[in-house]
Amino acid sequence: IASQQFSGKSTLKKVVLPSKTTTIGSNAFYNCYALEEIVVPATLQTIGEYAFYNCKALTAFYFPEGLTRIGYDAFYCNNDSGYYDDNGNYVQTGGGSLKEISLPGTLVDYMGNAIGSYAFNGQTLLTKITLAEGNTTLPESVFRNCTSLTDLTLPSTLTYIGSYAFGYCSALKTLDLPEGLTSIQSYAFRNATALEEVILPSTLQSLYRPFYNCPKLTKMTVKAIAAPDPQNNSIMGNSDAAANVTLTVPNLSINVYKQAQYWNEFNIVGADIMPENITINTDYRLNWPEIGR
Repeated sequence: IASQQFSGKSTLKKVVLPSKTTTIGSNAFYNCYALEEIVVPATLQTIGEYAFYNCKALTAFYFPEGLTRIGYDAFYCNNDSGYYDDNGNYVQTGGGSLKEISLPGTLVDYMGNAIGSYAFNGQTLLTKITLAEGNTTLPESVFRNCTSLTDLTLPSTLTYIGSYAFGYCSALKTLDLPEGLTSIQSYAFRNATALEEVILPSTLQSLYRPFYNCPKLTKMTVKAIAAPDPQNNSIMGNSDAAANVTLTVPNLSINVYKQAQYWNEFNIVGADIMPENITINTDYRLNWPEIGR
């Protein structure tokens, strides 16, 4: 499908793509506000930038195994705008209408572009996101303003969550991030105002103000033995917010966290937490030398 092929066709409601389609070009269905259904073949490999920008009526999309790239702003929807129809009438709209998405593990992280930034921004009815094993990176603002999101499944191959990736996801209540994750960038979960509990993996190495303005967050567990680097900033955005959070850390690291800047803003308690790649052998033997030998 060529770039801009159906751009601005505001009354288009249903599309059936040819059975051997491999590419949906950039801006292909840009501002097709009324598009409700699109039939996608299993041969699809790439979705270009802005391909379905402001396709606010689209309720479902099939992301086939074999898909390698989703361009930036591909399914972006303004959640506070409207449009003029073909008759010149202004129609007020909200955000996007996708309900669930499941992304395959075949997306290739080529120069950070497997999934483009802002790809699903403003999908305000999206409740469930599943990323298959193989996905490694979530870029800036990829799921920003997905205000109905409650069900999030992330793979063990994920290593990086970008700035504002889940910013303003105001329905998300719990978060259990997978082992293998090493970096969480600035404001990744900013204004997740329903978030109550977070579990961070033992592999986490750095984070930068990821939970700014998460007022209901009162429980956090960090499995890392070494306190992850907070990049010289409060994890919660300020010390007052952190003081309302009980931070559970491995027993053998409790003093490490109590002495670590910004981590010591929390109410810290210890627990029997041991990273999967560390074991302590308690079956040992001590032999004393025989005197006189």
